[in-house]
Amino acid sequence: MQNIKEKLKNTLTEVEEVVELFYQQKNKEAYLKMNDVISSLVDTINTLYIYKTEDDTFEFNENMLKNALTETLSALEAGDTILLADILRYEIIEQFEKMLSSLN
Repeated sequence: MQNIKEKLKNTLTEVEEVVELFYQQKNKEAYLKMNDVISSLVDTINTLYIYKTEDDTFEFNENMLKNALTETLSALEAGDTILLADILRYEIIEQFEKMLSSLN
C-alpha cells in the first residue's frame, strides 16, 4: 500500500504543478509537462483500479474519474487552459486527495 500512496502523492504533485503553470499562463511549459502527467495519471489510475479489485472497501469512483478525464480532454481540444486547470484542480486533484486519505 505504501507504493500506492507514493505513486498517488507523486501524481498529485505533478498535476498541481501543471495547474499552477496554466494559471500563471505559462502554457508552453504546462503543455510539455502535461505529457508526463498524462502518463502518470494512466499509471496511477491503473494501480488504483487493481488495488480496488483487491480491497473492496477502497472507494474508487471510476465513472466520476472517467467524466473528469473526458472533460479534461474536451478542454485540451478547445485550448481552454483555464477550464483545463480548473478541471484538474477541482475534479481530478480532489478525487485523488480523497482516495489518498482513504488509504491512511
